[in-house]
Amino acid sequence: MKYITRAAFSIRIPKLLWDSVESYCLKKNKQKSAISKLTPSLVFEETGRKLLKLRPHLPLKPNRRVTRPNTKAEYEKEFEFYRTSLYVNIELVEALLQLYNEIAQEQFSQEVGEVEMSTTLPCTVFFYFCKENNLKYGQRFFDDVYFEKKYTYPDEEILMAIYRLEQKLGKSITRTEWEKYRREINAPSLQTVIRRYGSFSRAKELARLSVEKKKEI
Repeated sequence: MKYITRAAFSIRIPKLLWDSVESYCLKKNKQKSAISKLTPSLVFEETGRKLLKLRPHLPLKPNRRVTRPNTKAEYEKEFEFYRTSLYVNIELVEALLQLYNEIAQEQFSQEVGEVEMSTTLPCTVFFYFCKENNLKYGQRFFDDVYFEKKYTYPDEEILMAIYRLEQKLGKSITRTEWEKYRREINAPSLQTVIRRYGSFSRAKELARLSVEKKKEI
């Protein structure tokens, strides 16, 4: 019999999502037919094994960051987060991370970085559990379009800002120039741009391609 290594790892997920999973476990444990105690950790493992077989897409973009000025407090108020820990099979977690890192690269057009073990992964697993059992999961939290529109700079807005600044200066802009002029055009920081696209050079390339595609339409 293979020895299963379990360990605790910290997670940070929307409280509504956690409450739905925890309430489900409590309800099941009250039933007389319950043989063993159901916990969120067991839910994570059982659902995670299903996801390895089914390979469903990510329900939210990894590494989302609030970047619009003066909206972080509003975001934290709208989506209250809960910090806790899960005690689960480490090999299962590693397999899920590998799976969803591959899916993330296939699903999203630009570099999104690695799937976060503490947020995106547990959100994904519990999202599919709640969907399967008709539980509340907070649909708006998983709406990337809503998130980007309200709490961050959409791709189209960032790329157009880069293109327009290059047109204004009449050349390919440098990092220093972006930081110097970005506030005048209400654009995100250099760090935000690099985090979104991997490099500033890649962002400038995408900005030019985006405009060229629009001209072709």
